Amino acid sequence: AAMIPIAGFWTPTSALGDLLVLLYLITVPAVVLMIAGSASGSPLGAVGFSREMAIMLAYEGPLLLALVAVAIVAGDHLGKPITLSLADIVAVQRAHGAFLFEPRLWPALVAYVAFVPANLGISPFDIPEAESEVLEGPLVEYSGPALGLLKLASALKSVVVIGLGIALFCPIGPNGPLGLAVWAVQCALVTVCGVSLVKAALGRMRIDQAVVFYLKWPELAGLAGLALAVTGF
Repeated sequence: AAMIPIAGFWTPTSALGDLLVLLYLITVPAVVLMIAGSASGSPLGAVGFSREMAIMLAYEGPLLLALVAVAIVAGDHLGKPITLSLADIVAVQRAHGAFLFEPRLWPALVAYVAFVPANLGISPFDIPEAESEVLEGPLVEYSGPALGLLKLASALKSVVVIGLGIALFCPIGPNGPLGLAVWAVQCALVTVCGVSLVKAALGRMRIDQAVVFYLKWPELAGLAGLALAVTGF
C-alpha cells in the first residue's frame, strides 16, 4: 500500500517499476491462502486450495491486460512506449485528466472492475471460502493468531486493490495532499458501496462458471483495452 501514490505524486517507496512489483505482490495473499489450505490437512482446505488456484489463474489475465493498457497510454503522454511507474501515471492524469474519462481505456477499466470482486473474495466470486459449502475452505483448520494474520492480509489486500484502481484511473481531486487523500477516501467509499451492492444482488457462482466468465468477458475487455492503447484509437 505504501507504494501507491494516492495522496501525491511520489511516495518514499516509489520506483521505476513499482507497477510491475505491485502486480506480483497482489498475488501473494492468494498464494499464501493456497499454501495454508494445502498445509491444513483437511479435505475442505484442499478443495478451497484448488478453487483459489483456479480462480486466481482466471482473473490474473484481465488484471495484467488492464495494467499494461494504462501503462502504454501513460507512456504515450510522456513520449515513451510504456511507463511502469505509478508516480508517472498519476502525474500524467493530474496534467491531462483522469483516465476514467479516456474512452480508449474504458475496456481496461471494465477488466479491472471485474477483477476486483474475485481478488477480494466477494460474492459472486467468494467460491474458495464458501462458508455454506466448504466452511471457509483454506481457513477451516485455522484459529487464533494464524487466522488473524490471514484475515489481516485479506483486509490489507482490499486497501491495495482499491487504492491501485484509484491511482490507475482517477487520482485527481482538490490540490494538496489532504485534498487528494479526501478524494481517495471518497472514491474508496463509492467502490465499497458498488461491491457491496453486487454482493447483495448476486448469488455465488460455481467455480467452472467463474473461470469461464473471466476467461471470456473480462479477458476480451482487457484485450480490447490493450488494442486501443497500442493503436491510439
